[in-house]
Amino acid sequence: MVDTIRSTAVTLSPAPIVAERIRRPIPAELYVLGGSLPVVSFGDPDRARVATLSLNPSYLEFQSPMGSWLLGADRRLASLTSIGVIDPRDLDDVQVAQIIAESNRYFCGPNWYKGWFHWLEHLLTSSGAGSYFDGSACHLDLVQWATKPVQGQLPRVAWDRLVDDDRTFLHWQLRNSNVGTVLVNGATAVAALTQARVIDRFDDDVIEYPSAAGHGRLRVFRALSDGVLFLGWNKVLAGAIAKDGRRLLTSWIEASLHTQDSNDSVDPPNDLSTKRDAAAMSGDVIDGFVRAGTTVNSVDELQRLLANWLRTSTEATVGEVGAYGGSPLITACIGADTFVLNRDTKRAAVESFLEATTRSGDASNLDWHVTENSRGRVNRVTYRSDDEPTPGWYAYVDPPEPAPRRLG
Repeated sequence: MVDTIRSTAVTLSPAPIVAERIRRPIPAELYVLGGSLPVVSFGDPDRARVATLSLNPSYLEFQSPMGSWLLGADRRLASLTSIGVIDPRDLDDVQVAQIIAESNRYFCGPNWYKGWFHWLEHLLTSSGAGSYFDGSACHLDLVQWATKPVQGQLPRVAWDRLVDDDRTFLHWQLRNSNVGTVLVNGATAVAALTQARVIDRFDDDVIEYPSAAGHGRLRVFRALSDGVLFLGWNKVLAGAIAKDGRRLLTSWIEASLHTQDSNDSVDPPNDLSTKRDAAAMSGDVIDGFVRAGTTVNSVDELQRLLANWLRTSTEATVGEVGAYGGSPLITACIGADTFVLNRDTKRAAVESFLEATTRSGDASNLDWHVTENSRGRVNRVTYRSDDEPTPGWYAYVDPPEPAPRRLG
């Protein structure tokens, strides 16, 4: 029985690497659920600023606990079974785009996996990190295949092969999507990220709290890789973490994000600016990063600055993130208006911006305007007239505007 793919607006062709991942055949003898498709995301990583991350999707995203396929009104995601295709290599471009669109809209439907995601949603909202339901958060996995049995029951050799095949795709997602923070759910996922060489190492700490057993300990982990902040903990949220433990974990994440993200402020950190000022005479790109506090008088100057950075640096972000987080790095003037570009703006975003300027002739020919971010605040600066996402391009006005408008 073919279950017609839901009608969902598809406006963009997927990136070739995403299309390739969708069309990749199910690997033999690795316990991947036959008839399923890889889940490249839950929610849209090109719009989300934060992602939660676990090991791999549950087969319950596709089947009931009794093993029957979720079809019709019960379906959560597209599968080979629902589409009626045997070989994923036979999926056409429209089907691939629609599959991705359904993944992006996973939390817009009524059937999202509440037994798993409601724990993470509560953590996201209570810490102020974001929400799956307004698009400011999404979920990613180290391995995109659902397996049956679940990951913890797989032979180690099978799991290692799945990780080896899929880790490159996750790494690409983190470098090219809008995600700037990843919340890693559980010690196994934390360890898997280092074993897969997505992260070199985590710094760790311990949160202690009272519990029914008398004393609880929650180990927390922090790492920064390619300008993306990773925050993890050792107990899966769906498991037994006492109420006080959840509260303290929430506070730890909130404090970490407050340090990391300063989108509401246009003043660059004075300590880094002072450190760089002595070297300013050597140019606006110093040690691979744009100098903090740099001001450009037009978007054409911004274009030249970023082109110079891209040509002379191999860094993943335009500014040094470290403890300075996503704070403003460059102030750009456009007519009587100004906006800031944050230091965690990604290399792929700069490449996309420069490609757009090449197509238009100059940056000043682009449609610069301020529009809503994923949470409804009118502070996001974009150069795209269609208001489509600009993944990894973290440009803002402060204070937010009352309504969208053109700049300049």
